[in-house]
Amino acid sequence: MIFLSTPHVSGRELQYVEEVFKDNQIMPLGKMTNRFEEAFAQHLGVNHAVALSSATAGMHLALRLVGVERGDRVYTASLTFIGGVGPITYQGAEPVFFDCDANSWCIDCDLLEEQLSVDNNNNNLPAAIVPTDLYGHSVDLDRLTKIANRYEIPLVIDSAEVLGGTYKYKPAGAGGVISVHSFNGNKMITASGGGMLVTNNEEYAKLALKLATQAREPELFYQHETIGYNYRISNVMSAIGLGQLETLDEKVQLRRAVFARYQKEFASLIGVEFSPEAGYGKSSRWLSVLTIDERLANTTRDKLITALGEAGAEARPVWKPMHMQPVFSDCDFYGSGLSQKYFETGLCLPSSPGLTDADQTTVIEAFLQEAS
Repeated sequence: MIFLSTPHVSGRELQYVEEVFKDNQIMPLGKMTNRFEEAFAQHLGVNHAVALSSATAGMHLALRLVGVERGDRVYTASLTFIGGVGPITYQGAEPVFFDCDANSWCIDCDLLEEQLSVDNNNNNLPAAIVPTDLYGHSVDLDRLTKIANRYEIPLVIDSAEVLGGTYKYKPAGAGGVISVHSFNGNKMITASGGGMLVTNNEEYAKLALKLATQAREPELFYQHETIGYNYRISNVMSAIGLGQLETLDEKVQLRRAVFARYQKEFASLIGVEFSPEAGYGKSSRWLSVLTIDERLANTTRDKLITALGEAGAEARPVWKPMHMQPVFSDCDFYGSGLSQKYFETGLCLPSSPGLTDADQTTVIEAFLQEAS
């Protein structure tokens, strides 16, 4: 099976894991976790990075750090994965969903700004704003920061999908008061799981680390004055992540090459459009994503998924918007439904950096046979 997105290993991962075993540091604490955090922070150009068991754990901590509480509202993107939204409910808060724009597929800043103006007049501002860097593409960070600062609302960014991308020639994923990254098995780099909370705020970093280790107080005995969590990453996972991070640039080049070939091979197809790349940033092309206009194309998105599956290639729809999910049916949504359109017409193709030319040819031929 040609999968959507698989890990790409270099060999350094095993070298670092062997060091962990040699030093008998098969535990949450150890030098590999420290090295991974330091290297990750240096890559992004931020002051602090805290390695965690998942990006979802990171988002949960981030929302707690910025003060989101029961009964609050949090403004967030609808076109995203639930891992960045579920933690809003962990805090007893209510997500309010915003549509995407056509320029980046990220949160629509015009809609957000318009609603915040109304909220400000009504003295009803949200407790936080949580946009998503989508499919390897950064949000419009400068504009979102300006909007958040104007109303003094914490900006927490779900950067789980953007590692390796850029925003105005700088590494993407370092924005907001906190941003959160994922090392799930299908992401740009993987630690077989795990995540990272990054921030320039030293107090946030210290408190995140404390909360992630069961909120233990600095006593000889175990003393707890607040509730914490078992959210720390293992030293073994950190060793894998460190090895992965060292070849991130290569992984980005390979994924962008996969995207470029699809784009070239499908250029003549009517009704096939690839996800855009806004002028302010460069996408890592974590996944190669396109849409099928059934009014113009000779096929449908679902027929293509079936045809690719029969050829032995995995393909999936884009994220089903959160405002369409049954679990969030009572939550507010602002927008025209553009995210729903992308869900109904969008298709993710195999995008692994280790995808061979032959495997990609299989995908392309199956796609063309159905779409031509």
